Amino acid sequence: APRPRVHNSRWVQSPGAEALTNLEAHEARLHSYVQAVIGRFAKDNRVVIWDLFNEPDNGNVNNYGYVGDRVAVAADAKGTELRPLHKAVAARAMLEKVILWARQMSVSQPLTIPVYNDRTGDAAADEVRANTSNWTLGVVDVISFHNYQPLHGISRRVEQLQKFGRPLVCSEYMARDTGSTFDPVLGFLEGNAVWAINWGFVSGRSQTIFPWNSWNLLYPAEPNLWHHDVLHSNGTPYSA
Repeated sequence: APRPRVHNSRWVQSPGAEALTNLEAHEARLHSYVQAVIGRFAKDNRVVIWDLFNEPDNGNVNNYGYVGDRVAVAADAKGTELRPLHKAVAARAMLEKVILWARQMSVSQPLTIPVYNDRTGDAAADEVRANTSNWTLGVVDVISFHNYQPLHGISRRVEQLQKFGRPLVCSEYMARDTGSTFDPVLGFLEGNAVWAINWGFVSGRSQTIFPWNSWNLLYPAEPNLWHHDVLHSNGTPYSA
């Protein structure tokens, strides 16, 4: 069950820490899985893009990581993540294999891996992660990125990424309390031919109406300003 009033409180990454830290032991299984799935749909026009690995080196420092306090219902999560540098190095090794496995399937669709900025506080880890982002931009067909900044921030990011001359997809945006809102961000993205996928639709089990810091600060009731999501569970809009 979800941890009450905690943002996305039961999310997990795949592959997880065991596979990342023991890649040699899991490589055959992962190789087979990736190529079986991609191969099954490699020529299927219902698949638009292959997003191969979401935020692979995300340090998750404030939820599953080691930084700061947790609300009581999330206390068990602290310290269950890999250390940031360990994860950054392991995720890069995994990425290099995954992109190769996908290319070997001669897919008709473009490949992407999202780039994003979220510092861990570990300088060595963040240097590896920055290097991985730069590497990613050189190997993908379509550039996808995550950005939860207001208009001035996301516009600078789009300008940076447009220089690579490839299609752009903003595959995560819209967090009201950071200033990333449909108006004006969505209009800006449309005007720059950037595909956009907002985080969240219906308020529900993931509890992403609560902000990221609900892992660390107690929210006794639903916040007045929803972080993500658009509709109440009954289908009515949060805000018209």
